[in-house]
Order: sequence, then C-alpha cells, then structure tokens
Amino acid sequence: MISRYTVRKKSRALLVGVLRLLFLIGLCFIILYPLFKEVTSAFMGLSDVYNSSVKYIPTSLTLTNFYNAWDMLHYPVSLYKTLGTVVLVSLVHMVSSALVAYGFARYEFRMKNLLFALMLFFMVVPPDVLLVPYFLEFRQFQLIDTPWPFVLLGATCMGLKNGIYVFMLRQYFRGIPKELEEAAYVDGAGTMKTLVRVILPGASSMLLTVFLFSFVWQWLDATYTPVFCSNSELVPVLIGTLESPLNHISLSSAGSQLMTASLVRNAGIVLAIFPLVILYAFVQKYFVQSVERSGLVG
Repeated sequence: MISRYTVRKKSRALLVGVLRLLFLIGLCFIILYPLFKEVTSAFMGLSDVYNSSVKYIPTSLTLTNFYNAWDMLHYPVSLYKTLGTVVLVSLVHMVSSALVAYGFARYEFRMKNLLFALMLFFMVVPPDVLLVPYFLEFRQFQLIDTPWPFVLLGATCMGLKNGIYVFMLRQYFRGIPKELEEAAYVDGAGTMKTLVRVILPGASSMLLTVFLFSFVWQWLDATYTPVFCSNSELVPVLIGTLESPLNHISLSSAGSQLMTASLVRNAGIVLAIFPLVILYAFVQKYFVQSVERSGLVG
C-alpha cells in the first residue's frame, strides 16, 4: 500500500515538473515569437501587409525584400569584413579571458576576491555608460573606424561581456584536478608551458564556447560598433542604414514607403543572423556541454 508521504512526494515532483515545463514553454515563446514574426514578415509583399487576413504566413512568398537588403548591405563585402573583424576580436577575448580566469582560479594574491567581485559587478554596468568616455579616448589616438578599439578593450578584459567569459573559464579551470599541473611542474614545465600544454588543451570545449559567445555578441553589437566604426562596411553599422530611405519619403506615398523600408529592414536582419544559425548548427554539441560545466547552469 502506497503511503501518504509517497503520494505527497510524487505529487510535489509532478507539480514541479509541470511548472518547469510551463516556464520553458513561456520562455521559448518570448524568444522565438519575435524571431518568427521577423522572418515571416521578411517574405511579405505590400499586398500582404495591407491584407487584414494575413497574420503570420504570407499568401505569396517574395524575395524582393532580400534582394533590396542584399544590395543595400553590400552583403558579400560587409560579410567578409565583419567576419574578419569579429573573428579577430573574439580570439583576443578568448585569450585574455583565459589568462585572467586562470589567475583567479589557481593563484592567491591580495584582494583577489574583491577584484573578482568588482569584475562581476561591472558585468551589469550598461555599455552605454562607458560609450562616450571610450569614444573620446579612442578618437584622441585616431583609432576610430579601425578594429583597434575592440582589440584593446578585449585585450584588457574590458570588452563586451568579458566578465562573463572570465567567470565561465574560472569555473571550468577550478574543476580541473591540480594533480595535472603538479605533474607538469615535476617534469620541469613552467607556469606558461603548463597552461599552454596541459590546461588549455583540456579546456578546448570551453574556449570554443567563449569564442562563440564573443562572436555572437560582437556580430550583433549595436552599441559600440556603430559608434567606433560608423564609416565602416560592417553588418551592425549597415543594418542601421536600411531605414535611411525614411528621410526622403514623399507625403503622397509615405505609407507604402514606410512599409517597404520596414520589410527590407526585417530581411536585412534575417541576413545578418543567418551566419550565426549556420555556425551554431555545427558547434551546438560542444556549446551545450561546455555551458553545463561552466557553472552557469545547475
């Protein structure tokens, strides 16, 4: 006979499971619904926009918006330039974060916990707060419209989301047995050789995850990139120019031009995120495994 305690325990577990499922469904809806609207509207024509019966799926698919966005974005050129800049910056983020995280994970020094707490605190500081001081400083050294602002910020662990990368790698390094390093020291290896030959190869999946995080955030950066590289042919900069025809709208056709510009912008956003979807499809296995071991999830 099943006891009352067992029934209560199973009921509680069932309730927790249902609540967790509802939470995940709600979270997926919040994330996927705007993306779904963005993608479907990119395939719409003006006839679908003015058709009240069309909510999500267009009656006739059209690629006109993508053709216009492709031309306005100079897509092959901007894709190549953005890819080069983002890969460079992401590599710098990965290397600098690994060095700082290893120091926090393995070494003892004065005010270590305070410095780590300050680093975590600056994770929640909005990037807009530091945007103007950064811009004035880089302009003084004539580094605007070059990749150097991003490289310097990444090298000093002051770039976009660097605190998160340091935290993830620190948690990962703390999970690596110290016996591996001690064995390397016994064999005569120094600190840097042990880090490069022993620790980093074992943390390759986490380094890949940090690289991907940095790649995605840098690729979609709409805060620093349009300011530091306002005259460059980078995707985040050119996405903002897709609405430039709005400055030359005539009153006689204002409605249709507004709608057309909106549809073209949606198509441009789809083109911008498409490389990220392809990238994630190839590395999702390593990404999920590394996040599970990083301490970001329970």
